[in-house]
Amino acid sequence: MTRFFATFVLGASVMLGFSGGNSNASVTIYDDFPGASLNNSLWIPSGNVSVGGGILTLGNPTGGWVSTYSTQTYGDATALQGYVFKVASDTTNNGIYNYMGVRDKVNGDYAVITTQGGSYYQIDVNGTLEGSHFSINSGDMVELRRTTSNWEVYINGGVSPVASSVDAGTLSSGDNARLFMAVDPDHSYSYDWVGVNAIPEPAGLTLLGLTLVPMIRRRRC
Repeated sequence: MTRFFATFVLGASVMLGFSGGNSNASVTIYDDFPGASLNNSLWIPSGNVSVGGGILTLGNPTGGWVSTYSTQTYGDATALQGYVFKVASDTTNNGIYNYMGVRDKVNGDYAVITTQGGSYYQIDVNGTLEGSHFSINSGDMVELRRTTSNWEVYINGGVSPVASSVDAGTLSSGDNARLFMAVDPDHSYSYDWVGVNAIPEPAGLTLLGLTLVPMIRRRRC
């Protein structure tokens, strides 16, 4: 297998999302949640969303559903992208309903990784649970990857997907998909960082709407 790496002028080295061998992918959003509040130029929050110590936390034991969308949209939702979430605190054994993935904020089309009150995760494409059950642990890096025909999930940069959807659903080039995270009213969920086509964490970088021109180098593994 060939993996594509990029080295940037700032000295941070990141592995690009290489869905389907897409070596032309670029980091289009990355946030490691610095400071004491959510960056509203990057996110559209709803409900109890807090930032502290480099961690984003959605929710608390009381109140309504909590969610946040990226301000950046992905008009070509069929593009080969890797949507990456570094989980800070996972609580799947606690009856939690949690979602991380991409969703059109207007028409509601979505593809997400979800746990729905159980102790495992699945891919959810517009309300249909698909693919194998899998686990996510605190500290895991989770990628929801768009292929030409479906969605796949990779954990910690693994070579093979832990789950694959039957198809790609109805997200299309006419949609305005956004990064999307949500949690039910009775629980909380935390993230260390999130990004698109950024694996692993590029130390200190916060990017939005930038087209990076990296020097691509290949590694055969």
